Amino acid sequence: MMNRYKQNYFCEPIYTMTGRLVAMEMLTSFTTPDGKTCSYSEMADILIPEYKWLNFVRQLYCIRRWYSWFIKQEIYLSLNLDADTAVWLLRDKSVLSLLAKMPFIRLEVHEHFPSSEKEKQGLLNHLRPHVALWLDDVGSGSRNNFALLISGFFCGTKIDKTFFWEHHINDISKLSKVIRDLTRYTGLVVVEGIENPTHLMSLSANPHCWLQGYLFPHISIERIWDVPMQIRLLPSLDDSCSAEVSPDSTGINQAESANDFSDMQRSRKCIL
Repeated sequence: MMNRYKQNYFCEPIYTMTGRLVAMEMLTSFTTPDGKTCSYSEMADILIPEYKWLNFVRQLYCIRRWYSWFIKQEIYLSLNLDADTAVWLLRDKSVLSLLAKMPFIRLEVHEHFPSSEKEKQGLLNHLRPHVALWLDDVGSGSRNNFALLISGFFCGTKIDKTFFWEHHINDISKLSKVIRDLTRYTGLVVVEGIENPTHLMSLSANPHCWLQGYLFPHISIERIWDVPMQIRLLPSLDDSCSAEVSPDSTGINQAESANDFSDMQRSRKCIL
């Protein structure tokens, strides 16, 4: 049935508070036989585990075509991973090998992702040796992976957009504390749901977080070279974020980041 639907891959850019592109999230939409475009979530009811797995693999092979661009620009790329797809991934050594050859990829797992950290036999523990993990939608209400989060298991987190919208005006102090705590646990924090200048201004006291949302238009993977590498944000934000030029101010461990991209360059011949 899914063969009747065309898959479209696009990327949402992620910027620093000074407007520098640092990462992207790759997403899927579908075009129905009658020409209607549907989001991945709208298709969830008919996406059985096998379909989700095939889509994940197709994403990886699509990304491989742009390997050199991600290496040259030093941009991270995140992909969503649910538990069904994780099971298929751990069974397929060839896909794990392909994934390992693209060290700029980060897999996002939802806050509700099943966790078995006490037994150390869970999916996340088996995935971690192969790929770096981000915890997505932090603040959505689940503390399923909280123990792993505070232990430094994840190398990045993304704050749930609904949580951000609820707190960016009426409880900015709580939002700032959450961002500081998450930065301490994971090194980098992406705030989702950035849609207007008010959202930007509410984060002016948190210059090290990264930004994602409809304020920054998505782009087809086929035109990825057109994505702006630097954008102009609010002047007051640019001034307040001038500390970003210092080694520890980007919200990510700089030595680790340098090693990541050095590894990318060394692994380049393995995949081309």
